[in-house]
Amino acid sequence: MKRTNTMIITTVILSLALTSVFAFELNNNKITTATSEIPFSAEAKSSDTHNITMEAVAMPDGMYAYRMVSYNINGDDDLVGTQYSGKPSIPGPTIILNEGDEANVTLINSACDNNFVDGPSHPLGVPTFSETSLIGIHVHGVHYDITDDATYSRVNMVESSGAQCGDEIEYNWVAAPGTTGAWPYHDHMFSINEVGAEELGLFGTVIINPANGKVNGLVDGQTGEVKNVKVDDIEKEFVLWMVSSETLGRSIFYGNEIDYDTSDYSGNSGIRETALWTNPNLVATDGKIYRFHVMGLGDEVHAFHLHGHRWTEDIHEKASEEDIIDVKEIVPLQRHTFIVQASDNDEADTTHDDAEGWMYHCHITDHMEQGMSGMMSVLPDYQNDDLPIVGATFTLSDEPGLWMKTLDAGVADELDNYLADKIGLPIDAKDGTGFPLGYISDALEAAVPGAGLVFLIQKDILLQ
Repeated sequence: MKRTNTMIITTVILSLALTSVFAFELNNNKITTATSEIPFSAEAKSSDTHNITMEAVAMPDGMYAYRMVSYNINGDDDLVGTQYSGKPSIPGPTIILNEGDEANVTLINSACDNNFVDGPSHPLGVPTFSETSLIGIHVHGVHYDITDDATYSRVNMVESSGAQCGDEIEYNWVAAPGTTGAWPYHDHMFSINEVGAEELGLFGTVIINPANGKVNGLVDGQTGEVKNVKVDDIEKEFVLWMVSSETLGRSIFYGNEIDYDTSDYSGNSGIRETALWTNPNLVATDGKIYRFHVMGLGDEVHAFHLHGHRWTEDIHEKASEEDIIDVKEIVPLQRHTFIVQASDNDEADTTHDDAEGWMYHCHITDHMEQGMSGMMSVLPDYQNDDLPIVGATFTLSDEPGLWMKTLDAGVADELDNYLADKIGLPIDAKDGTGFPLGYISDALEAAVPGAGLVFLIQKDILLQ
């Protein structure tokens, strides 16, 4: 790179808590990411090409989401219908690469489709979509051309790189050596706003595995020794976002899990990602290895804590006993990855041979009291940790995340059609979306405080 043609841009987020240094050459507009420490950098012996198509859609209650439309590796079978459900989710679908891989990502902007739009105005008072609105996928960590930055030209100084309403755009990412770890992707263009729509639900995660197939940082529960483990030995990935948002919830977890040894969406043995939505119950089996990816979103600082387990500050190859922690501060868009060996506590507590529940939560008391907490259930080693294909339950709630969690329960689409016919809504409901609560309240009588709700199962439709 010529010294005279080099420009350094430093973006500082939250008092230097996050610093990304980008260097690009004006002649060829190539962008790279500089990091102070490269965990497990290694030249990839072989690489794959991931061909990905995603769609941005508007959801009920002012939320937006990404969904996976198609995904193949090197032109092989489509992973939608097996690994991915194809439904919109918050966080968006998790993309898993290895060092050296390349991803060709196409984004379709369908968020302006009238069948998805939730009313004429937005709860935050920002403009709704118009024909000139743009949505993109801005990704951290990977390498790409500056024209694939998914920002406005006034930000990247080259050209605006988002998809207009009803249009699509293509991006190219390279998981270059030194990019291992978990990285956020999110919109950066919503409503002509550099901040984007991540706080409305347009965010997700890219996981990049090291080329040598090993990660460090597993704390031995008996000796306290820090060990390496093979990526292939990881049972599940737990992706947890600590969210502070007026639309998604002020202090709440949103999560996904990727299970590498389960039944996929076609019913065959394989890999499956499940949208866990809000404050999920994580299911693990004693003795198996799990990798957590914890990230922040919004305008608050959090402190992630998991009971009963310890891990290392970082999972780079130099991690040692001195790095062992059980609380980690998380600022917006910060990423923290760690691995644990799940324990059902049967050795410490010999009075039971059953599942053990370990709480995870924000260690800032106010946030925990507002609901930023969940449980990890660790089953005995003779039980498996598989989730059913339909893993959510039906919940009537005015909290957006719980409502969307309900929509994944398998009853929402039929309930939508029933309500549309019953109250004459001029909306053609689409699979996996559902109506916002305003429509539901027109059909269901609200219960007075202290009253119960009676539900009937009738022709596979859940009604009051």
